[in-house]
Amino acid sequence: KLGAGEVAVDLIRRPRLERCLVRAADSAITVLVGAAGSGKSETLHAQRGGSQTISFRVGNERRTFARFVRGLAEAVSSVAHSAHASFPRAWERSLQSRSPSIGLAHWLCEHLDGIDANIVIDDLHDAAADPSIASFLAKIAELRPDARLTIAVRSVGALPIALWSATRRMERPIQDGDLCFDVGEVVQAAEQRGLSLP
Repeated sequence: KLGAGEVAVDLIRRPRLERCLVRAADSAITVLVGAAGSGKSETLHAQRGGSQTISFRVGNERRTFARFVRGLAEAVSSVAHSAHASFPRAWERSLQSRSPSIGLAHWLCEHLDGIDANIVIDDLHDAAADPSIASFLAKIAELRPDARLTIAVRSVGALPIALWSATRRMERPIQDGDLCFDVGEVVQAAEQRGLSLP
């Protein structure tokens, strides 16, 4: 397997992966599922672009619900400047409701109202197993049906993949088998770097 960053995705023809990405582009939601080092982040980096893309890397430091929402609000502030500043009050109000995740999703989508921005979430990982985070993301997807949401994760956890697929909001997840290099791609990468293979 090629190490992360050794060969840029856009320098090597990846027809299998390209076909998956083309199919996924026809749907509002795309989920990439793969083990560490499988190339999820590199694929996201090659796909994202433009000032109207909200990029949010979660990681272990933002895997709790409060830190996740606060981090996403900070990322959203790149296009909706008051989102991050209003988070403390929104969080306080959400604790008084029966469904904090739903209330916070409505709050964040109010800030995104009228803004045609795609949300790209990388390294969701352990946070995907948190039902509150999964509910929050599901509601955002529901409230923004025409906006793209792309998520990279090691396992789907509590994400409503079955619902999104059944309602045709997404194609099947892009998985390890799609992300990994096949023999032809490895040969192409080696040739580009002037390496010989046994």
